[in-house]
Amino acid sequence: IHTGDVLTESGLRHVFRDPATRAIQEVKEEGKALFVNFARWFGEQRYAHKALVAGNHDLVLEGLGKSQVQQILTENCSFGEAIYLEDEERLAGEVRIFGSPY
Repeated sequence: IHTGDVLTESGLRHVFRDPATRAIQEVKEEGKALFVNFARWFGEQRYAHKALVAGNHDLVLEGLGKSQVQQILTENCSFGEAIYLEDEERLAGEVRIFGSPY
């Protein structure tokens, strides 16, 4: 990977939905496993600051919820800092980043 400021990823759709309301009922184990594998890779990247912003169809991240997504990123970050942004802004070094999945 070339050097840069921000890495992003989107597209995980391994969830169970309520057939009537389409609300996410549960994240499938394979969906969570895919995200944990991504978090491990993301956390190994040689960037002091890494920010993840979900796409508008990142159903696994939506189903896991903001705090669990951040926990998985933190647990799997072996270099620098990895943050998850959901309708908020944070400092990554001296750069202010806003992220929203919508």
